[in-house]
Amino acid sequence: LEWVDSVQRTAPTADFVWVLNLYQDSIEDHADLARLFRADASDPWGAQRVAFGIDAPVDIAIWELGNELDWDIHRSHFPLETYVETCRATIAAIRAVDPTAKFSAHAMTAPWSPRALQLPGGWAEWHQTVLRELGDDLDYIALHPYYHGLSMAEVEPYLDQITHDIRKITGEDRIKLHISEHAMWPPRLAGQPWSATWHQTHGLVGCLATSEFFNRIYTRGDVAAANYHCFNGGPWAVIRRDEATGHPYRTGIYTLMQLYTEGVGSQVLPHQISGAQTDPAAPDLSLTALTSRHPDGLAVVLTNRHPDLSREVQMQFSETYTLAAMSELTAPTLDSHNQLNDDAISWHEIAHEARTGSTHTALVRPNSIALLQFETN
Repeated sequence: LEWVDSVQRTAPTADFVWVLNLYQDSIEDHADLARLFRADASDPWGAQRVAFGIDAPVDIAIWELGNELDWDIHRSHFPLETYVETCRATIAAIRAVDPTAKFSAHAMTAPWSPRALQLPGGWAEWHQTVLRELGDDLDYIALHPYYHGLSMAEVEPYLDQITHDIRKITGEDRIKLHISEHAMWPPRLAGQPWSATWHQTHGLVGCLATSEFFNRIYTRGDVAAANYHCFNGGPWAVIRRDEATGHPYRTGIYTLMQLYTEGVGSQVLPHQISGAQTDPAAPDLSLTALTSRHPDGLAVVLTNRHPDLSREVQMQFSETYTLAAMSELTAPTLDSHNQLNDDAISWHEIAHEARTGSTHTALVRPNSIALLQFETN
């Protein structure tokens, strides 16, 4: 409740995705947790929440059914059959408290790894079985794609397969994809500890990778939600602490999140993109776009991951717009990363020609993300 309170004080409209601990907690524990969050003061658990100072029920947007329980780590490995039965009982217990509860069951962890062969039907057997057994009670299938690492051309076919199986097994597309973890996967360099590259996840190279990921999944109608991994921990971080002083500072991912939350509108619009290295199915993908509508017009994000090549992007719109603002996120080098008192990664306004028309051109520098905001004429 302390954590919920701290989030609500920071973001009063926040909803929560709560990952249930299927490994250590009992079915009764799950029901009690649902009562703590959702019941009114007439319920003993609801009364505890109210006594703590949280009067209104807490909105749980998604109850996530465990975390990577197929992965043999910390001895929490669940066989597929155990996972299905535990999910079934947990769903029933929480729905008895909150009939409107929505649930997300996870697909196989790291289906691109050699472990994917451990099931006779390969990696897809896990989510296919979950869909057959629990599909009527599920709203989402969760996957943890880590990219660059793998290129988006290698990641997206896993999303495609799950969506295909949802339609084939359930007969509809009501169940959506829930990306409950995503981030850049830092490389392991020969002769060096893995930690030597951890800063890349939140450096410029990581910001470009995550921006490319956003540009792609925003335009997919089968993805309902995505959660960056993570606020602070391991290689990934939105906030870090300086090792010498302990003082917190914001990483480049923080700045990237600002760009998308402040600059991108709420309605994603369809677009077509062509040219060199724009094919999302090709491993050399380096230029991606995201187009959205906001109250005054349009917002366009152009992400150029190419290390050397500036891209002159010609945009053709179906209506007439005026380019009102243009900004850029970049840093001196791909390896640049923020540190305490050193914001190497910046998001700043850049000069532009305030012309009006249905055709516009923008130059996107190497290793940069451009945000163009257009006003309706």
